[in-house]
Amino acid sequence: MYKLCETGKPLIPYLHADKFARINRIDQAIYESEQDIANGAEAVDAEIVFVELEKKHFG
Repeated sequence: MYKLCETGKPLIPYLHADKFARINRIDQAIYESEQDIANGAEAVDAEIVFVELEKKHFG
């Protein structure tokens, strides 16, 4: 739910702050992934990972 000011209208700065916080988290995740790849990590398909996790935990 949006934060409201005394008049009951949404406070625009809060909306923008939330949006920028989400974008920043996405940018941080992309940056960390790029660093992992640069340091020799191997990219994997998420579907394969989930199949392997399901096998491991649910047989």
